Amino acid sequence: MQIRHALVSAAVAAVAAPAVLLSAAPALAVTAPASQAQSKPTVAQLEKAVADAKKAYDEAYAAERASYHRFRNDDFPSRPKVDAADAEAKAAATAKDVADKALAGAKAALAALPATATEAEKAAAQKAVTGAETAATAAATANSAADAKKQAAFKALAEERIAESRKHDGLHTDLKKALAAKNAAEKALADAKAAAASGGDKKDGASDGKTDSKKDGKTDGKSAGQAGAGASAAKGEPSAAPSARPTKAAATGSAPSQAAAGSTSGQGAASVSLAQTGSSSPLPQITLAGGAAVALGAGTVFAVRRRKADSAA
Repeated sequence: MQIRHALVSAAVAAVAAPAVLLSAAPALAVTAPASQAQSKPTVAQLEKAVADAKKAYDEAYAAERASYHRFRNDDFPSRPKVDAADAEAKAAATAKDVADKALAGAKAALAALPATATEAEKAAAQKAVTGAETAATAAATANSAADAKKQAAFKALAEERIAESRKHDGLHTDLKKALAAKNAAEKALADAKAAAASGGDKKDGASDGKTDSKKDGKTDGKSAGQAGAGASAAKGEPSAAPSARPTKAAATGSAPSQAAAGSTSGQGAASVSLAQTGSSSPLPQITLAGGAAVALGAGTVFAVRRRKADSAA
């Protein structure tokens, strides 16, 4: 008995579940578009986004141009040091050449002494050679030091150029991203304004149509009354006194206009309700789940009856 009651309860729940799910479907269909409408940005927010995007683009453009001109003009901290080291190296090379020539001249003078030269003349020539050798050695050392300083300055300048080149590549990439963001923000703002303008035009057209239909209906009624009165006066017949009750023609004449107005308003209401509720996208899934629940309930009922028949046999 307990198993039978449990199976019957499961069957009832399976049959009732689709009705509950289908009744909840409209609420789900109405809730989703409302949340989407709330998350949609306003025109003021889009205008602020455009202003921020333009500001970011201007900053990125200024940074990229500054880096480009710095690299093109070779405007780096090591540039003055390179110029000074280069001038010092040139001066050291000139001094070395002078010292080397002086040494060569001293040695030539010593070698050119005649055999009849006195010891004093020989000593003076030897002393000149020794002094020239010392000066040449010092000039060579200074020249080597100047060359090393110049190479170090050029190396520092080359490292700064490489770093600036890499920085410029990154700034150029940032500039492209900023431009893309600015274009996207401007497009979003333009689309929002176009959508708002088209919505206003539709509302204006609907209101104009209703006003024109009302005016046309009133004008036609007045024209028909005046025409009837004119015809009676032409025949010499007295015109009937105005009655408070509407005539049959007036009643029948107003019915189509009311029906037309009702159909127009019905179409407007239908369009408004469709725009507010949106698409009931979860309905197919809920229907499938309901069908599965019905199948499960039917199987359960069949199993209960089969078990009852077996127990009776």
